[in-house]
Amino acid sequence: MIQDLNTDNNSCAAWIAKFLINRKVEIVFGLQGGHIQPIWDHCYKLGIKIIDVRDEKAAVHMAQAYSYFTGKVGIAMVTAGPGVTNTVTGIANAFLSNIPVLLIGGCAPLQQNNMGPLQDIPHVDILKPVTNYSRTARVPDQVIRELDLAFSYAIGNMGNPGPSYFEVPTDILRESVDDKLVLEDWMVEKPYNIFLAQLILIKQ
Repeated sequence: MIQDLNTDNNSCAAWIAKFLINRKVEIVFGLQGGHIQPIWDHCYKLGIKIIDVRDEKAAVHMAQAYSYFTGKVGIAMVTAGPGVTNTVTGIANAFLSNIPVLLIGGCAPLQQNNMGPLQDIPHVDILKPVTNYSRTARVPDQVIRELDLAFSYAIGNMGNPGPSYFEVPTDILRESVDDKLVLEDWMVEKPYNIFLAQLILIKQ
């Protein structure tokens, strides 16, 4: 029997999954990896459908297509290092097309900073030129605030819709956060800017 190592329902990973549920996310496209495993597990537990691809580029292109045809934010989730760098072309395409995609990435533990950890690449700097928002959330009780910002940038509340990149170090994902420290305003659904899918329906 496989042991569930992600049983803390107040961990940062659990809060991320609950945030996605609150934002009416029904499907995530991604490629499984150790750095994002806690989020993956909690998404599965909460009933979010996961489309497990074989290449990260496909995950982002699928998220972009999903957003284009539904008017919802496309969610992609990938692990650290080459997992993130493989998404650059797809993210750039979403950026040039103003398609709202939220890319959730994993990154090395904070405790291993400057120690040459596995798959340690400056994802944020790489993706910054082709995203509306690109940041690492390093403080446990601020993770959902950062995720709310990333989502807001994706849906066009800070300008044009487009892709956002959000990552959390894998050790922070397992940190527990009391629900009193997670503001309701960070979790609730926000109004969307008009999406291409809605424009298509208007034209029809």
